[in-house]
Amino acid sequence: MKTNQSQVGSTLNIRRRLTTVLHAVRLRRVERTRHHESRSAGVPPAGSPSVLLGGGTGGETPPEPAAGDGRATLAPVQGAIARVVRGRLTLPRLRSAKVSATPTVRSAVGLNLAARPANRKGIQIKPIILALWGFLVLSAPGAAVAQQYEGFDYTNNGSAITITGYTGTNEVVTIPDTIDGLPVASIGTNAFEYDSFTSVTIPDSITSIRNSAFAWTGLTSISIPNSVTNIGDFALVGSPLTTITVASGDPAYSTDDGVLFDKSERTLIQYPPSARATSYTIPISVTNIGDSAFSECASLTSVTIPDGVTSIGDSAFSECISLTSFTIPNRVTSIANYAFYDCGDLTNVTMGDSVTNIGDGAFEGTGLTSITIPNSVTSVGDSAFSGCLSLTHITIPDSVTSIGDWTFANSRLTSITIPDSVTSIGDDAFAYCANLTRADFLGNAPSADATVFSGAHVTAYYLPGTKGWAEFATNTGISTALWTLPYPVVLNGTAGVQSNQFGFTVSWATNLPVVVEAATDLAHPAWSPVATNTLTGGTFQFSDPDWTNYPARFYRIRSQ
Repeated sequence: MKTNQSQVGSTLNIRRRLTTVLHAVRLRRVERTRHHESRSAGVPPAGSPSVLLGGGTGGETPPEPAAGDGRATLAPVQGAIARVVRGRLTLPRLRSAKVSATPTVRSAVGLNLAARPANRKGIQIKPIILALWGFLVLSAPGAAVAQQYEGFDYTNNGSAITITGYTGTNEVVTIPDTIDGLPVASIGTNAFEYDSFTSVTIPDSITSIRNSAFAWTGLTSISIPNSVTNIGDFALVGSPLTTITVASGDPAYSTDDGVLFDKSERTLIQYPPSARATSYTIPISVTNIGDSAFSECASLTSVTIPDGVTSIGDSAFSECISLTSFTIPNRVTSIANYAFYDCGDLTNVTMGDSVTNIGDGAFEGTGLTSITIPNSVTSVGDSAFSGCLSLTHITIPDSVTSIGDWTFANSRLTSITIPDSVTSIGDDAFAYCANLTRADFLGNAPSADATVFSGAHVTAYYLPGTKGWAEFATNTGISTALWTLPYPVVLNGTAGVQSNQFGFTVSWATNLPVVVEAATDLAHPAWSPVATNTLTGGTFQFSDPDWTNYPARFYRIRSQ
């Protein structure tokens, strides 16, 4: 420790986060076969959380509009199933909603979310019911009206056609280039999501392929015409593609070896999920890996990323079930949400020193056995390491200030050391860690509740001189005890100048005598004792009144 006068020197995944569900209607994996079965049968897949639109049990029925009040009515729609996946809500399009509306077009719609019992990664999920209310905005006079042509659902805005769905049964589908004498210019959001056709021809009239347009279809290959200038998020995710082709001359996109990029090849948009290669080297030009870019690429065991990559998107490598190791380049500052979700064979990850944030579910369900979080990380997200059934050791640096909900839940940790920088621990952070017997805390007690260690038989060990442990024991319901180290320590955050004297707090649960020694030169130290104290209550406060007499002074502590 050096000082000078001018400068003196830290249950599972139906989460409480359901309050964020509606803002994140982001595409997440749902088993395609179950989806088709539920659409035809009019019931949700067994054992899966579901939202029942326009009726069902578990919540209040929406009020009926008064006659002539200008509001729309929405009939109950059978088979309209919304699934909760990774704590997110995925809403399918409503093909058969019967709507009658007068010029005012808003109608309240009740959503009842019933999470049914399930067993995921060894944790029992209790049934819950959440009543959600929202508003459905229906078509006003002059807006595009849904119509159908040869099995294609579409809208006509007066100048161009947007394909919104497909009700046909053909395995080989050709999208028309004109309908009603107008060009078919766009493939709408979720237009062919979960459809089973295996081949599609896209006409040169198409300029936009919107979000999730071909998500989880039966397509094994796709050719994109050079007229397309916009491809939305998750447009091709989950389909068993082995190759993607973009026609030459496209101003916005390109392909290389069957992989979809932007025109400059700086962003890798989609690697074909069913490509048979077991390894892939990302081109050196790439700086950004898009959302779900490698999601569900089951054959890949390794991916080499160039040093120039700065961004890895949400779910970028999720469910790459054969991926065994991964090195995150030094320029990446954030590991995005669900980046490596459910990569069951992933046992080794090396993080660069620039990472400051580990997102929600980033390594959830992976095969990691141990991991060292770099000192640059300040935040660890909800469920970041939950369900890691082989994880026995993790090092949390003193740069981390908070641990999120469910972060390490259902892992195989036997002990954990919490740095003094952590001030809060989220709900269920260590829930169902059946092997966890001790948690060592280097600082004052963080805020925590009774769920943090639920299902674990753990004792919290704390250093003498730290505060808040009686309240911590009451709030969490776990036992606490003094942490007896084999040596004395200086409590972090206590060193500094008080009353013109430099000092710090020494902690040691043994109450044995402690000697403080000082030296002025570490290269050739001549240590001399400046204080000897017997600790009372496990601590003593050391002060050096002579510190200003030296240009620099170093201290060490030892037992007598």
